[in-house]
Amino acid sequence: MGTFALQIRAWVDKTKGDLDTAVRYCAMAVDGKLMYRSPVGDPTKWKVNPNKPKVFGKFSAVGPKANWQMGFMSGGASTYRTSGAGYVGGRFRGAWMVSIGTPDNSVGTALDTEGRATLEAHKVIIAAAKAGDVIHFRNNMPYADRLEKGWSQQAPLGMVALTVVEWQTIVDNVVNGIRAGTSAAEFAQGFETYSL
Repeated sequence: MGTFALQIRAWVDKTKGDLDTAVRYCAMAVDGKLMYRSPVGDPTKWKVNPNKPKVFGKFSAVGPKANWQMGFMSGGASTYRTSGAGYVGGRFRGAWMVSIGTPDNSVGTALDTEGRATLEAHKVIIAAAKAGDVIHFRNNMPYADRLEKGWSQQAPLGMVALTVVEWQTIVDNVVNGIRAGTSAAEFAQGFETYSL
């Protein structure tokens, strides 16, 4: 084989490796954006919550008439959302699933308020991704659709739709980083420190 053919072969091999790397980094970026945009349950931010004292003018919504006052003062709402004993937020973040090829329809049970443990688990799956693979990001919690449609004050515009809008920017940043010689460690550092 001539030298030119060897040079072409080396370029093809490098380009293929770069494509696989770009796919992995893009997947990591999408995963991070979905994770950090996902709201974490915080009972103090719920509209009606008897665990959080409310003050209406001179009346305080605490004491024996608290439920009456809250129902009356909140326009007749008769249901009260409580956090329950031992409530800890982070179930939605821990329920994100990543899979290659076919969607993962399971419902995650991990509590992950910061999202780091879930992202670490996803890195193993994403590391196997190659150019041409279909990567699925799913959250199968029963209330995922409501959160995507702005049910939470922490994510009023959802998570997935915003990430889809940013897709081209994600790809451009990854490709430019690869062209500039950004290492895997540098991408990982940026991925770990990303926050909204």
